[in-house]
Amino acid sequence: DKKLPIFDQAFFNISKLMAVISFRYIKGFDVDSFSDNIKFYFPITFYFHDSSLAFFSNGRQLKSCFDFPSQPRSLFQILKPNKLSPPLIFSFYVNYQPVCPLTFSNTQIKILRFYRLSNTFYRTNIPTFLDLPQNITANINSNINTLTLNGYGEITLNRRIINPDVFNFTRSYWFEIAIYKIERGIFKSLKNTKLIKFDIRYWRKLAHKGIDWIYDLNSDVRVDLNDSVLIREYFKNDSDVRIYL
Repeated sequence: DKKLPIFDQAFFNISKLMAVISFRYIKGFDVDSFSDNIKFYFPITFYFHDSSLAFFSNGRQLKSCFDFPSQPRSLFQILKPNKLSPPLIFSFYVNYQPVCPLTFSNTQIKILRFYRLSNTFYRTNIPTFLDLPQNITANINSNINTLTLNGYGEITLNRRIINPDVFNFTRSYWFEIAIYKIERGIFKSLKNTKLIKFDIRYWRKLAHKGIDWIYDLNSDVRVDLNDSVLIREYFKNDSDVRIYL
C-alpha cells in the first residue's frame, strides 16, 4: 500500500490531452499540488477504480477536518462547470473513507458520479462526510451541478451522505440505488434542487415509508393553492422541483 501513488498535478499533466482517463490503484489525492492555470482543450472524463477516496498532504493522510488546509488544491478544485468540464467518476472497487466537507472547498464540478456502491449484509462501502467542527468557520463554496449514486443494497439519505455544505448548490440528483429512507429536513436545506431521479424499481417501497420529505421541497412555496392562475405562474418561473422515476 505504501508504494501506491497519490494523485497530484504530475498525473494530470501527462493525461490532460486524453479523451477518457481511467486510473487504477490510486492511494488518494494530494490537496496541495494543483495550480490555477490548468486548462481543458477538449472534453475528457476521469474514471477512478480499484482506488481509495482519501486525501493527503506531504504524504500524510488527512483524517480529520483539523488536518485540512483552508484552501485545498486537489483535482477537485481545478474542474470547471463549462462544456469542456470532465465528469468525475468513481467506479468499480473504490474504497470510500469518511471525508471532511473542506475537501470540496471552492469546487465547481459539473457531474460527480459514484458507481457500484454497496450497503449490504456482506459489505458497506458508501461515500460519507465527517461533521464539520463548530469551531471551524469556513465557507465551503461548493458548486456541484449533478450528483449520481449507483449501487446495491439500501441507503438512507441523510446529512452524512448528502452534506448540505457540500451540495447546497446542486441542482440534480440521480439515485440509481434503493433508497430505504430519506431523512426529514434534508431537502429543506438544499434550496437549489431542481430535479430528483429515482429508480422506479424501488420507488413504491420508499413511498410506503412516507412522503414527509416531499413537503421539504415545497417548504418555501407561498402560493394560494385555491388559485389556479397563481399556481401556473409560480411553476412557470422554473421554481418547481421535478421528480422522475
